Amino acid sequence: MTTWISHRGYCGEGEVENTLGAFKQAVRYGFMHLETDLRLSADKKLILVHDPHLKRLGGSKTPVYKSKSEQLKQVHLMGKSRILFFDDFIENFQNCVWTLDIKPEEGFETVKYLAMFIQKSKIKTHFIEKTKYLFWNEAQQNLFAKLVPGVKFYAREKQCWRAGLAILLGLPSLSGISKDL
Repeated sequence: MTTWISHRGYCGEGEVENTLGAFKQAVRYGFMHLETDLRLSADKKLILVHDPHLKRLGGSKTPVYKSKSEQLKQVHLMGKSRILFFDDFIENFQNCVWTLDIKPEEGFETVKYLAMFIQKSKIKTHFIEKTKYLFWNEAQQNLFAKLVPGVKFYAREKQCWRAGLAILLGLPSLSGISKDL
């Protein structure tokens, strides 16, 4: 069975990535697996933003982790869309499967806060059973696995390269692929 994952929502028809409108469009088009990026603001609010700052999307060059949530709420991405906070994402898309890409910049703080958030959440099982996590930093992933036992991860880039090369060379035993990834 093929799984189609909407990467940062559906950005066609004028929607901006990682916004409420983009994810609503994705669901309208039949996507039930949503991928998004998580970062932590200066005042410890989880927000959905890919880049370390908002410059590409028409916002500030200030790093997201140095911005307070009240400042971020005022930003108009590409002139119209607003930043989506994780609480709002959860409220609107609990019926979907999620992939959460934890960005490495200030990732240890994000990991600690996300783990605490999950432990307090009413939908903790969703974070364990219906969510996969993507980490770019092995130490951050290991910390998260320790803080939230039972979560599932996607392989990191180097693991994917090693696996692909091993398969191309006809040496699948060297791929490093295991069921627990």
